[in-house]
Amino acid sequence: MLSDRGASRFAKTVGFPEVPMESLITERSRKRWQQNLQAASSPVDSQIDHGTIGAVALDCFGNVACATSTGGLTNTLIGRIGDTPCIGSGSYADNLSGAVSATGKGEAIMKITLARLIVFYLEQG
Repeated sequence: MLSDRGASRFAKTVGFPEVPMESLITERSRKRWQQNLQAASSPVDSQIDHGTIGAVALDCFGNVACATSTGGLTNTLIGRIGDTPCIGSGSYADNLSGAVSATGKGEAIMKITLARLIVFYLEQG
């Protein structure tokens, strides 16, 4: 998994077009960031309309799958990687046991690989 400069170098190497950083910031995100700079602001409040969407599916052959899409956190460190892309943390699927898509605070979820732990408990019955 790559982030920040390593991800940028890799993308250039394989031919992804570079776009101006400014084009990646929506007006809504810019306003939310500016509001969070105010002394009386509550960054938690700006997270209310964001969220993680999780899905678990079972196909007609009995295969399970899971997917997680995060709304992200505001004002985090550059290059931060949350639980969503980490298999076993934000999501996990095993045809023999089940599938999970987790939501919540990524750092806490990753400490215990929550999704895999839940499937482990399913395996135990």
